[in-house]
Amino acid sequence: MSNTRLLMAGPKPEFWNTEPGNRDQYYIAGRMILSMKSCDRIVLPCGSLELERFVEFCIKVFGYKSDQFIWVPKDPYLLEDAVLTNWGRLAPYLEDCREGVIVPYAANQKHWDIASMLGMAVMGEEPDFAEMYGNKCTLHLHIKANGGDKTGGRPYFDGIQGLRIPRGYVVDDWDQLRFAISVLNRDGVSRMVIKAPLGAGGDGIYLNITHGGILPASLTFPVVLEEMIEIIHAPSVQYTGGVWNGTILLQVMDGNSFAGNHLWSPPEKVVGQINTMTRLLIDHLKPQGCGGFDFLVDTSGLVYFVDPNPRMTGAHPALWARERLLPCAQKTPFLTWKVKAQVDVFEFWKRLQEAGIAFNAQIGQGVVPLCYMPGVWSMLMAFGPTDAVLNSLQHDANTMV
Repeated sequence: MSNTRLLMAGPKPEFWNTEPGNRDQYYIAGRMILSMKSCDRIVLPCGSLELERFVEFCIKVFGYKSDQFIWVPKDPYLLEDAVLTNWGRLAPYLEDCREGVIVPYAANQKHWDIASMLGMAVMGEEPDFAEMYGNKCTLHLHIKANGGDKTGGRPYFDGIQGLRIPRGYVVDDWDQLRFAISVLNRDGVSRMVIKAPLGAGGDGIYLNITHGGILPASLTFPVVLEEMIEIIHAPSVQYTGGVWNGTILLQVMDGNSFAGNHLWSPPEKVVGQINTMTRLLIDHLKPQGCGGFDFLVDTSGLVYFVDPNPRMTGAHPALWARERLLPCAQKTPFLTWKVKAQVDVFEFWKRLQEAGIAFNAQIGQGVVPLCYMPGVWSMLMAFGPTDAVLNSLQHDANTMV
């Protein structure tokens, strides 16, 4: 098996038209560039001058070769569709990947089709696995089950000893939602949260739902109604090839939306709970690809499992970038965060250098653009020995974008 990876981390079908100008198409693929090693290839969509400029930057500053970038038309929307549609032209450029591994954002049958033609493996779950576990509805019983109808709901995680999940129900319409609110209220839950089953990055979440209170003006059912945890931290873990290396991250949030990650060393009590639940989940699910688990830590230090992600998460590009940029310092603390970039990437890098805070591999410290596309989406990454250094780097870099 070749060591070459073909990074084909484009969006999922349901992301179509959910971002202005279909920005997901560019940033989900583009944030993978700094994950590449010298033998890797990456598939990117044409149509974004900002993405092309960032590629130019990565070639000049980080030594990538132009033949590592495989460009496909922006239509069709999915990278895998674009590869298959343009197979005759692209096949010669993909030969170097033969017998390697395809790394998608979320694997589907078309990735296996491409892999079959190249004798490659796919770092991802089979489609039925993702359908079964990649949905928040799998965490809860259907409210109909509580009302006597035993046909509703498939709680795949029910019965795993040691797995703490917030109380909640799956509901299919407004009447069921109101009934579920009354049931949880009866059981002592005063505040609740509504979640979209397939929401990612904080999308589709409504907080502070109460019995008799105002409900969202519109919802697309089914949804999950869950007790609202009084949280102090929102950690996550990521696995690759079904293996977790023990790293725990804190999710940086902007309101309900994902905005980055921070390497975290939680209290021993919290570490023990996360370790136990993660091992239980991996043993139960037996994942083969990339994915992660989201947790919440409440004010008393109890940890709750709240979201399975049998797909690449926003943290994987950062973890892999650290592996590529600091191969001999794999435990270096880091912080990633979204920014609204205004200046050109080369100008931004110049400012970082002049301020003495541009990433320096020799000292394992500084700021690097993990993905930088002004007007589309940008995320910065800082390396440093302490939280104080990371926070200082973040503050200074934010004045330069």
